[in-house]
This record gives sequence, structure tokens and C-alpha cells, in this order.
Amino acid sequence: MNEAMLRRGSPSRALPPRGQSGYTLIEVIIAVALSGMVVLSLATAMLTIVRTNSLNSDRQRVDAAMTSFSESVRGGGYLPCGQDPA
Repeated sequence: MNEAMLRRGSPSRALPPRGQSGYTLIEVIIAVALSGMVVLSLATAMLTIVRTNSLNSDRQRVDAAMTSFSESVRGGGYLPCGQDPA
């Protein structure tokens, strides 16, 4: 069988015209699915980074507040029980 016969044959065996090449639908679907998985994993990683950064920021603020409070308590002076503060 030559190429001309295959072109006129059944649609399942037909060759694309010369000079026309491209991607099949399956290739495009697979490429879109893979791209979607990559984008989804990157978005998940970014969300995790943002949450971790927020938690660390909150912890630093709490630590600074506790340090400030403990320093103010230490500097308050000692007043034994039973004595009048005035």
C-alpha cells in the first residue's frame, strides 16, 4: 500500500496531510493535567510558607510581650508582706 491509498482508506488509518503536524488531543490533555499538578503543588507550598511565616510572627510578638512583662515585674521592687506601701 502506498501513501495515497492510506489517505483514501478508512479514517482510522488515514495519514495527516504532509506539512501538518501537531499534538494529539491525548497529548494536550496529559500536558494540561501535568501542568495543573505542578501549579497545585506550588500553590500548596506557598500556602504552607505563608502560614508558617504568620505563626512565627505571632510567636515573636508573644515572646516580646512576655519579655517586656517579665522585665517590668523584675524592676518593680520587692515589698515584703504585711508592710504598707505608702
